[in-house]
Amino acid sequence: MTDPQENKLSMYISVQTVVNKNDTVWSGLPAFVTAFGEYEGMIQDIQNTRLVQEGDITGVPKDKAQAKEAAIQKALEVSTAVYAYAAKNNNNTLKEKVNYSPSDLRRSRDTVLIDRLQVIHNEANNIVGDLGDYGIDANDLTDLQGLIDAYENLVEEPRAAITNKSEATAALVSLFKQGDALLNEQLDKLMEQFKEDNGKFYTQYFNARIIIDLGVRHEAEEPQEPEIPSE
Repeated sequence: MTDPQENKLSMYISVQTVVNKNDTVWSGLPAFVTAFGEYEGMIQDIQNTRLVQEGDITGVPKDKAQAKEAAIQKALEVSTAVYAYAAKNNNNTLKEKVNYSPSDLRRSRDTVLIDRLQVIHNEANNIVGDLGDYGIDANDLTDLQGLIDAYENLVEEPRAAITNKSEATAALVSLFKQGDALLNEQLDKLMEQFKEDNGKFYTQYFNARIIIDLGVRHEAEEPQEPEIPSE
């Protein structure tokens, strides 16, 4: 969220606080009740969207590295057993399909590695009934598939997070436009209903409508600062 957006959100919340403290004044005006309900919903949407925008993904690379190594270790356990089986049975095609050294796997790009790990799993799965003598059973393949899936999810997560952040940033612009419209075109106008009989509420409301930026006070773009009635 930008500094101007943070400043404006603070103003929104100040207005919300003032209005809620004076609910007995406006609760009998249906149009105000409806507009303020939308306004509070808009503030909640902004706060929820900000959480998405500011989501921390700095730990993902470390998690991905750990998941990658775990998947590779399990894949090597399986592939070496399959290789030995293939050698015993003179199956050169199968040998080549699973013939990856640790460095071959570790140096692979993420998407290539996922494909290679999946090939190892699938080839082993085709002969799992014959791998018991080589130390591999169906549980090992289930474990390997789980490790592959976990690694693949972490490969995709940063891109998804970046997309979500971009969408959240765009959504905030729209939400602030919605908030400004609710204030400028509805709540500000309806406040005139309280100017004569509830001057204190009226004054507090428009004082809250002033945006505070780095300690300097200035008016919201609309409306212009109203005349404050004398008490």
